[in-house]
Amino acid sequence: MQCFAGAAGTYTLPTKFEHYGDTTNLRLQAAEKQGRVYSISTTYYWSTTRGPSDYTWYPFDLGYDQVLRIHRVQLY
Repeated sequence: MQCFAGAAGTYTLPTKFEHYGDTTNLRLQAAEKQGRVYSISTTYYWSTTRGPSDYTWYPFDLGYDQVLRIHRVQLY
């Protein structure tokens, strides 16, 4: 599990989170924060903003042969 917490702002990860293959088990939960992640599969995009107080797990909708790379995390 990868977790991010801190003051409001945009953070560039020193080591990019990367996963190749089936992304059905990769999910995002905002919990008590509000935020989004900046990622790439074939194009760069900000994920949908989630939270606060949202304990639902949201999957990334990528195909089996795509790479998910998370570059930045933005907290509100």
